Amino acid sequence: IKIISDIEFLIFLKKKRTIIGVTGTNGKSTTTKFIESSLSDEKTNALACGNIGKPITRKNLKNINGELIVEASSFQLDRIDKLQFKIAVLLNISEDHLDWHCDMNSYVRAKLKIFKNQDKECFSVICIDDKHCKKISTTFKKNFKGCLITISLCDSSADITLSIKRDFVEIKNKKIQKVFRLKKNKFNFTQGKHNYQNLLATYAVNFLVNGNDDFVSKVNNLKNLEHRIEFVKRIENISFFNDSKSTNFKSAITALDSLDNNLWLLGGRKKEGNFVELSKYSKKIIHAFVFGESKKELELELKKHPIKINVCDNIEEAFETAFQHGMNLKQHINILFSPACSSFDQFKNFSDRGKHF
Repeated sequence: IKIISDIEFLIFLKKKRTIIGVTGTNGKSTTTKFIESSLSDEKTNALACGNIGKPITRKNLKNINGELIVEASSFQLDRIDKLQFKIAVLLNISEDHLDWHCDMNSYVRAKLKIFKNQDKECFSVICIDDKHCKKISTTFKKNFKGCLITISLCDSSADITLSIKRDFVEIKNKKIQKVFRLKKNKFNFTQGKHNYQNLLATYAVNFLVNGNDDFVSKVNNLKNLEHRIEFVKRIENISFFNDSKSTNFKSAITALDSLDNNLWLLGGRKKEGNFVELSKYSKKIIHAFVFGESKKELELELKKHPIKINVCDNIEEAFETAFQHGMNLKQHINILFSPACSSFDQFKNFSDRGKHF
């Protein structure tokens, strides 16, 4: 008996739909929601589904007349059979879920199944800003049939690029030889490299679905999801950011890259991953507060870098200690809850942990 993923059921839909797949180690949910918001209007309602919210098997698809945007996890992609994505997006790849996939090669192979059933009428969007995705893009035509579109924030050779200016971002689309600007004061999401990549992927999908029409006017509809570098509130000199969705080290690095002067709260059940990259971001960390099941392991990792550390038993102690520390500082600081670990030592899931924070 063949074992298939729940998202495979999308091939049985009677009405013809444009099925868009989004995968990557980080940023899947935000990009999926960005695309849903940008493709929906008074006449058309697109739907975010897959590894976000309720499972597809519990979604009511009868009244959806727009595109289906599927957040596809590596677990789901590993079990697809004939499902074809008209547009497939690969955002990034870094070490994650190796306890299930066993090694990095197996994890990458699972991610790449998002492209496996595509034909020459389909589009494959790859952000080439990390080494794994860059390598995949260079050998793509040997292994897959989709039409490759590369996107990037830092590689000028990409088909569509985004560059960050002081008051705006500039998108260059070499496919149609057009350049246009989006004003930063129109953005309702946390402005950082990670969300600019999500924005760029969203533009690429809009371009492939609708051409260049009207994307600028839709930017103010794009909003942060809960628990993803989410600004909570400010008390005196302290701003609080909830990044509970950070379940691996790479996603925590993304948060650190977005903010300065951080009191960093991290901990939980540690995953496999390399902390070497932390040395680039140590200047952004005033103090770290480690907690949970992996607090001793995290302490040893952080001690390899010039970072001051407090070891705490749980999130409550870490929060209170960080808050008191922050109140004693005269400068503006951020209490950044970006655990870099899974939540399963003390919570049901990252959402439960984020609400608790």
